[in-house]
Amino acid sequence: MIDLPFMTNLRARHRTDLPERKDRWTLALSLSWTLIAALALPPAAFAQSDRYPVPHHRLGNFGFPYEPPRPDEPGLTPFRRPMLDGVPELNFCQRAEDELWLVSSRDLESCNDDPAKLVCKRNSGDEWRITSLPALLASISVEPQMQTVVVVPGYRTDEFWSRRRGKQAYQALIGNRPSVKPTRLIIWAWPSEESPDVGPFRNYSMKEARTHVDGFWMGYFLSLLPEECDPFFLTYSLGTQVTVTAFADLTAAGAGRGFRMLAIAPVFRCDWPQAAGEIAAVSTSGHKIVVIRNEADVALCAFRTWCRLNGYRQDRDGVDVLVASVPGIRQWDVSDVQGREHNLASYIQLPVVAREFDSLLSR
Repeated sequence: MIDLPFMTNLRARHRTDLPERKDRWTLALSLSWTLIAALALPPAAFAQSDRYPVPHHRLGNFGFPYEPPRPDEPGLTPFRRPMLDGVPELNFCQRAEDELWLVSSRDLESCNDDPAKLVCKRNSGDEWRITSLPALLASISVEPQMQTVVVVPGYRTDEFWSRRRGKQAYQALIGNRPSVKPTRLIIWAWPSEESPDVGPFRNYSMKEARTHVDGFWMGYFLSLLPEECDPFFLTYSLGTQVTVTAFADLTAAGAGRGFRMLAIAPVFRCDWPQAAGEIAAVSTSGHKIVVIRNEADVALCAFRTWCRLNGYRQDRDGVDVLVASVPGIRQWDVSDVQGREHNLASYIQLPVVAREFDSLLSR
């Protein structure tokens, strides 16, 4: 893999840009977090969260008392949510004209690591086959006009759940809708799962800092794409910070261009409202961005509280800074229909998400 100027120009920036942490461990904060987790969501919601997988497909016909949706089904409604969340990993309906890939930065420890450690897989029938990044780039070069959608999961998502959430997004927004053009869907898997050796607050602090590394490698990946390829990004939660970091890195390296992004329940680093360089880079690159907000989302409320308790007294959240900085950005508040649950599987079923997804794809 060639070491592009993109990498050498930015490695020094990432060595010095890591934010200083002011983690304050208090009994009161721990008890508050536990109380939020226990009371915020009903038991049915926990059964469908990223933390509690459904039974394995070998335990039954589908590992869940629901059949998977048909390929020609015109989209799922909130009343049929259990059907979408119950589709096992290996039983879903991929259209023949589509491609499904996974790119993983999980093996990369820092911005100075070996680019060859970017793992690439392609979905083939009932399994994921390890391939190579040049194979993916070759596929894109052969059909650069084929629309490319990159799904970036959020915090607490290991590789299994990255694949699963990517497939669910594909099924709800592409696979069930024959009107959508042939699509190449790429799942970006980054190591955002919790470490069993540290507490929840230290875990989150580590993953927030990790967005620098994965944003760098996503930017590197994007720098390899042909100019005719115009990828669309579907980001969720802290995955939005990874993507925005990639955009800023590309701009800082002189390779910036406008991208389309649908950010669902976005989360940014606590210090991001003061990151003037990144904000300026994102705001001057001609991005087309739609933000799906939820002021009632329990995870987002906990995140804002965590930032304040760790000494970040910003007047505005990162999402407010993004909205104020990027010209023409649109935002929707889905608090009244989504409620307090922080779950991508339910967000992607909202009519406004499908509508904005279609609108951005058509641009």
